[in-house]
Amino acid sequence: MARSQTETESLARLVADALAGGTMAPAELVVALRRTFDLEGVARLRRADAGCETQAAAGLTPPENPEDAPFSTMPADGRCLALA
Repeated sequence: MARSQTETESLARLVADALAGGTMAPAELVVALRRTFDLEGVARLRRADAGCETQAAAGLTPPENPEDAPFSTMPADGRCLALA
């Protein structure tokens, strides 16, 4: 229960930072997400003509495409957060 509460608080801080204009650099964000949720890899991607371009990544196996990740989100602006 304590770990769940800690993860929830960490996620809330990360989301609040992102919504407030993001004082956290993309590299810091992916590292914080990977550590908080003990993930194998996290990547911030951007759609490009030839697929996806990695803007920041953390972990041993960060996803290179949204399709490679069990969870990803793709807002209308073409940026993506992929979690593995």
